[in-house]
Amino acid sequence: MPTQRRKTAAVTAAAATGNGALRLKRKVTVLLRGLPNTSEDRLAVWARSVHGFIQALRAGTAATTAAQNGAINVWINDAGEFQGIAMRNQATTASFSTRHLSVMALWLRLHLQEIR
Repeated sequence: MPTQRRKTAAVTAAAATGNGALRLKRKVTVLLRGLPNTSEDRLAVWARSVHGFIQALRAGTAATTAAQNGAINVWINDAGEFQGIAMRNQATTASFSTRHLSVMALWLRLHLQEIR
């Protein structure tokens, strides 16, 4: 699955610091190409936990992560379903699709343990 890595700055808090400046946090984003059941590329944020993946999906954004034993991508496909793939050595080892975010969280919990 070809990806293109980009770094962007995102405002993480609207609260001003003591001198009135906004606090910025850099977020890594990745362009996911050729995803199944999608008509266009998806920009994904880097997630480290099930909670991070779920937050991204709730916001309508794809999410991705990678570790020593593989990688996981999740996104919302063109039919409005949550879809995910787990990969190892650039080959898909598991694929899943559901309309329920709670079911996707269970799938993520299982596969995040496998890649770490």
